[in-house]
Amino acid sequence: MEELFQFMLHHSQAFGFSTYIVDDMVVEEASSGEGDAMIVFANFAGKRNEDAKVQIFSKREGTNATIEGQDEFAREVVISNDFEIKQQSDNTPNQFDWSEIEFDISQKGSNYSILGTVPVFQYGDRVYYAIVQYPEEYEEGFIPQVVKMFDYIVWYEPLDK
Repeated sequence: MEELFQFMLHHSQAFGFSTYIVDDMVVEEASSGEGDAMIVFANFAGKRNEDAKVQIFSKREGTNATIEGQDEFAREVVISNDFEIKQQSDNTPNQFDWSEIEFDISQKGSNYSILGTVPVFQYGDRVYYAIVQYPEEYEEGFIPQVVKMFDYIVWYEPLDK
């Protein structure tokens, strides 16, 4: 069933891109000595949901991060947050065609199930991971919104000096 969404433009100076985000989501950004993070939470009916979010992280520029190193770091992060990494077969296609490495995650409780995907990708000199997680019952509504957010990313190009 087709559904109409309203989007808002979000500029991320830390990551050097802008994108459109559905207006029933909220964005937070933070930077530390380790790197930059942007978290987009579902905020359906004005209620922020910590279980339905996209967390994008990149180490600081100039840290010589690699795809393999960022993949390992992302795996440590999801395990430390009590997620399991699901085994994928070699012929499983990536959910996001721009990701260089991708793995699925899950977390099960007595009355809930959270699913997700973690793409690792590179743009320019920076390497990123994104943790996309959501309650199982959100899959049909949340994932298309996240895909649009990634589809609409426009990277800022550095100015020639």
